Amino acid sequence: PFWPKSPGAMAGAEGERAEAAGEEAGPTVLSALRAAARKRHEAPALRWLSRCAPGEGAEGGPGLAWESTAWSFAEVWSRAGGAAAKLRQLLADGHSPSRRVGVAVDEGPALPLLELGVLLAGAAVVPLDPCDPTARLAGVLQDAELALAVAKDGAVAEVLVAASAAAVQPGAAGGVVPPRLLLASELVDAQPPAPGAPAAGSCLGRVEWEEEPPASAVSHVFFTSGSTGRPKGCVVTHAALASYCAARNGVYAVAEGAVCLVASAHTFDPSLGDLLATWAAGGCAAYAPRTALLAQLGPLLTASGATHLCCTPSLFATVSGTRHEEPGALPRLRAVALGGEPTPPAMLEAWAGRTASSLRLWNTYGVTECCVYNTARTMRPGDPPGLIGDPLPGNRLLVVAAGGEGDGEEPLPSGLEQVPCGEVGELVIAGAQVGEGYARRPELTARRFVQHPTLGRAYLTGDLAREGEGGLSLLGRRDHQVKIRGHRIELAEVEHWLMAAADRLVRGAAATCLGGRLVALCVPAAGLEAPRPAAALRAALRWLAGREMPAAMRPQRYHLVDALPLTASGKLARGQLEGLLLAGGEDAGADEEAGAGGPPATRMEDIVAEAWAAELALSASSGLQRLADFAELGGHSIVALRICRRLALRLGEAGASAAAADKDDEALGGDLGELAGPLAPHELLRRPRLADYAAHLAAHAPLARQAELLEDLAAPGAQAGTEGASPCAAPQPGGPAAETAEAGEEAGEAPPLGPAAGEEADAAGGADGVALLHRAAAAGAVPLIDFLVARGVPADGHCCMRRLKSATRAQRALRHAGKDGARPPAPLHSAAASGAAASVAALLRLRASATATEAHGVMALHLAAGRGPADSVSALLSASAPLSARDANLQTALHFAARSGNVETLALLLGRWSADAALMAQGARVYGGPLDWRDRWHRTPVHWAALNDHTGALAALLEARASAVPPRVPASKHAKNTTLRHESPLEIAQRRGHRAAVELLLRHGATPTEACAPGGATPTASASSVA
Repeated sequence: PFWPKSPGAMAGAEGERAEAAGEEAGPTVLSALRAAARKRHEAPALRWLSRCAPGEGAEGGPGLAWESTAWSFAEVWSRAGGAAAKLRQLLADGHSPSRRVGVAVDEGPALPLLELGVLLAGAAVVPLDPCDPTARLAGVLQDAELALAVAKDGAVAEVLVAASAAAVQPGAAGGVVPPRLLLASELVDAQPPAPGAPAAGSCLGRVEWEEEPPASAVSHVFFTSGSTGRPKGCVVTHAALASYCAARNGVYAVAEGAVCLVASAHTFDPSLGDLLATWAAGGCAAYAPRTALLAQLGPLLTASGATHLCCTPSLFATVSGTRHEEPGALPRLRAVALGGEPTPPAMLEAWAGRTASSLRLWNTYGVTECCVYNTARTMRPGDPPGLIGDPLPGNRLLVVAAGGEGDGEEPLPSGLEQVPCGEVGELVIAGAQVGEGYARRPELTARRFVQHPTLGRAYLTGDLAREGEGGLSLLGRRDHQVKIRGHRIELAEVEHWLMAAADRLVRGAAATCLGGRLVALCVPAAGLEAPRPAAALRAALRWLAGREMPAAMRPQRYHLVDALPLTASGKLARGQLEGLLLAGGEDAGADEEAGAGGPPATRMEDIVAEAWAAELALSASSGLQRLADFAELGGHSIVALRICRRLALRLGEAGASAAAADKDDEALGGDLGELAGPLAPHELLRRPRLADYAAHLAAHAPLARQAELLEDLAAPGAQAGTEGASPCAAPQPGGPAAETAEAGEEAGEAPPLGPAAGEEADAAGGADGVALLHRAAAAGAVPLIDFLVARGVPADGHCCMRRLKSATRAQRALRHAGKDGARPPAPLHSAAASGAAASVAALLRLRASATATEAHGVMALHLAAGRGPADSVSALLSASAPLSARDANLQTALHFAARSGNVETLALLLGRWSADAALMAQGARVYGGPLDWRDRWHRTPVHWAALNDHTGALAALLEARASAVPPRVPASKHAKNTTLRHESPLEIAQRRGHRAAVELLLRHGATPTEACAPGGATPTASASSVA
């Protein structure tokens, strides 16, 4: 009545060996480990691989060498035994009745030594991830009920202290006792053995071991995703762990002298299974830095001499396309167990030649609730998808009728009837590896762990399966769990987080998996439905996820919808989510975020876009553009590595030839932190926007393979220096730099706000709340503005509140002195520059300063005067923005309105100006006319209106009594400040051919004057010149 029909269904010697190993299993894996340590006390048991300079390590490659440090079984037992003795003393002091020890050590030789020490002390291992958000880590601490917690270092200890404080807050969880905190260095000596030191074989007998833990004692508790936002702690016993280790060693032929490269993170139970099973067989467990495993798996397999490996197909795919895939490259590698996600058929084809000889690729399936993996089968090219193979010895599998179509929480019938062959049902696991349940979750334990009438205790996996001619096939989930790159994710937890963390931003949320990507569908709150606010909302959700969710659980795409599909009973219709995403075509849905910001503008952006499209499998019509976000398009660390390799080949980095780089990843550099400097994958992960990453690469000239490419990169920047100049970026006058800048001033362009303004503000990919506030302000996303400020983001951003006084030469040269960063614009500037009156009003309501100035003395009033609408100007003036405020170029709001030709704001300003007798008197006294205030180029608002042929603005100024013939200044004074010719408004209009402006000026008293002298010489000052 179960699958397979007999426990010895594995064929041939392989099945016999597995069955024999299962029969020989002791009560705990510690018994086998102790026996192996006595027998092989001088043999290597632990190996740590660290980087060293090329040529210094015997096991390195041409681009990066690896130094191996080994600990014998005797040394491992001695050091772990010492840690166990200390732990037993601490556990016996009565601080907590629990015998569970949290291990917050993610890598290094201390990790396996601590894990063994905890088990030898009769305690249970509970891995902790200090990178988890505090709230999630606090939930783990609540359910784990730890007596002790071991931190890797002081920084990790501070994280655990904060999480412990959150876990014991009133109402968080009753009866939670915070664990006693220790540093790893206080418990275990992880220093390399001294050269020439005698083997510590005799220490085996001196290590105290009061008694072997009973088989029913808990060995470990690993936490997985939970449906209510609360992680689930899977409690497993020594009996289950011993059964798994014995079965694993039998099936994969792990024997004395085997070397297993432990590639799983310490929070994944395969890492503990690999370690203890290898040691129990008398083999050696090899470890390496996590970043190195992600980027240099092939070289590490070579350097460690690994015979066995267990990892996800995504990680093993990083070996493909390198010399390590070729026959003979990894002569010791015998077995690769791939699990956590489907294995691509292309991988099986690529390794077909190797698997036909010595190497075997295994497909593994299992659940954390039943101790690591429960099935295995050898994979071959052409295998049907979904086959999971036969049960490991000690396991029994059964396909039963599914007990409901809802959320998977309904209990199945007590009989657990098996479905006929060929029909779909729920997969049930029984046997020796079934765990005890979930920590502090009795109701959930009762639903998922049931009693089978003939097989005994069984676990309802929630996986849909079908028995066919080829064996047992996995078809998906009956509840809402998915696996992405080996991480088991509860979709309901993602949805719970979305509604809890962003309740004021979204009215509904659902999560699903599409094409291997985690996608969140959200219904925006009122005021966030339009395209620009919606884009800011997506950025906000990414920002929140980065702050509060584990990396594996962060959605890679946020798809905004008008409403979520519902069933007749009002529940979420999950079956329609994928169709909703693909309604516009698969490519359109997958590439939704690719089309922002315009097409690539530089040669480097083109090269980056080509690499992204190739590695992210984007369609040719997807239109990958400048603001495309790497994470939103499905990118992750492994894809980043492949992109960086492709770019290194394209750009000729590190002198690697095309032939060598294509097959030798060592020739391209090291891991996520060392791959050819600027081409390190972490540089891409830090700059997920295409334009930002391309700019980072363009700043490193050696990346150009040819001089032509360097010229392509330099040309856009050179043009930007002349065509894109702004009066607010004015250099010190009187030189070539001033000439080029002032050539741009003729256009009367609005001053730039730098990277913080508008939709392109979020250069860091949404990591900075202030940058996100800028984006929300520019988009008019008022609900998001309120949300961010309520979350502690300052309403004024990083802007300095100190106003610039009248412009000086030093202030005018501020930009070229490289001091812009000291005075970034405020979110109010972004709102005003974008014409978002609602954002202006919202920020002022939240006490943003109306007098904040950016690096060039520009206030939000100046920008609102140029961009409008009048509501923004009125709101700023009501908030005490000074009407006569001048920027570093001495321009007033009247200048900005005249330059842009905004008649609406100009009329409002002129009305306020004319009503202010003091301002009118000051203008008449200093400049010869009440409205004739001059900027640093000695131009009045009338000059700028005439220059840009804004006849409406020019008419408004002249009707308000601005002079059509502003008084000139002495030529010598003019020449000190600018090299622009000293012209009247009429002369400018005539020179630029603005007929309407000329006629208007003539009607208001301007008279034709002699043309300017050749070469731009300044005409002689008239008798009415003002000093």
